[in-house]
Amino acid sequence: KYSSLELLNMGVMLSNSSLDVNQINTYILNGGAIGELDEKHKNEFLSDFPDDGLGINPLINYKAGLRIKNVALQSSLDIYSQFVIPSGLFDLAFWGNKISEPIDLHGRKNQFQAVSSVAISYGRQINMPLLNNFAQRTYFGVSAKYLAGLAYFESAFNTLSITPSQDTITIQADMKTIYSLAGASMEVDPEKSFSYSFNTDEINFTPPGSGYAFDLGLIVDINDQLSSSIAITNLLGKIKWRDGTAYEHRLKMNSQIPMDSLQSKTFSPDSSLSAGIEIDTNITISSFQTKYPGALTLGAEYSLDKIKLASNLKFGFSNELGASTTPRLSLGVEFSPLKWLSLLGGASVGGYEGFQWGSGISMRLLFLQFSCAYSEYGGMLNSAKGFSFSLSNSIVF
Repeated sequence: KYSSLELLNMGVMLSNSSLDVNQINTYILNGGAIGELDEKHKNEFLSDFPDDGLGINPLINYKAGLRIKNVALQSSLDIYSQFVIPSGLFDLAFWGNKISEPIDLHGRKNQFQAVSSVAISYGRQINMPLLNNFAQRTYFGVSAKYLAGLAYFESAFNTLSITPSQDTITIQADMKTIYSLAGASMEVDPEKSFSYSFNTDEINFTPPGSGYAFDLGLIVDINDQLSSSIAITNLLGKIKWRDGTAYEHRLKMNSQIPMDSLQSKTFSPDSSLSAGIEIDTNITISSFQTKYPGALTLGAEYSLDKIKLASNLKFGFSNELGASTTPRLSLGVEFSPLKWLSLLGGASVGGYEGFQWGSGISMRLLFLQFSCAYSEYGGMLNSAKGFSFSLSNSIVF
């Protein structure tokens, strides 16, 4: 039985819901070479945009841990986020807007959650009479995690429209933001519209959120070549953002700007907009809970002399913060031409990420184990809509 010290285990993912590499290169980075787009090019570019906006999804994960025989201690940092650009903004940029026709700029909510966790795990071989008839060995493992919520916010324009007419420009907005940022809070200036600042006097180093989660896993070695597994990750995973750190900012307005005033030298956009503000407040709210993404995973692995084939089927528990209840099927292969070298490859479909392919390498030199991998999402090379990179470095003893 080996023990290990995991010094570095980091993954970074950046993806979006619509634009692939070819579109970014053609229409954005090199748009000047095309010149003014005709109707065909505009339709081609906008056809893949979802009605609820372009989602941009940065995800970051970092882990470090120590395993001694059957017991392991691990700390991690997980950052989940989704930022949305309204589809109406692209329609306006490419098609313009007709008089008296509203420009709709509302979209899905933006989310950001940063969580640090500490987990203690234990695993061992067990005897299960029900499995003895077809299994050589059975292993069971469990982890208990303490979750420290570092920061959270969610924000959405439930309504955001601009309607130009011959006489006025009408702006309607209804925006709500809920956040918990270690005691920092937004302050609204009652004397000046859209003037905000952050009060950091109440910031402290105690995490504003806390919670717990559990991992459970079972591995069954059917024979020396074939094994199967079932795992539940982040069971009951929730974070409660405590009183005194939770706030809500609400902005609601229905402003009208006369066209004639736009030509005036004394025109003040602040006064015209502020006249239509119905609500602009930041208030303390009671504690609230957010989910910590979890999943049920079924897996199987088949080992030959130098090749391992693996597959799993993953079912997420929620549809937010980098998770999806849509099943996700993954297939992978590990080829070990040398004892100290392994080449990795695989592909997945379904779930939050959609189609994904990836490749990597793993090396073990004396007591040092090193792994790295690269993946693309939504397609391959020029058709990819995102990418990820992961790196792992451990000392095995």
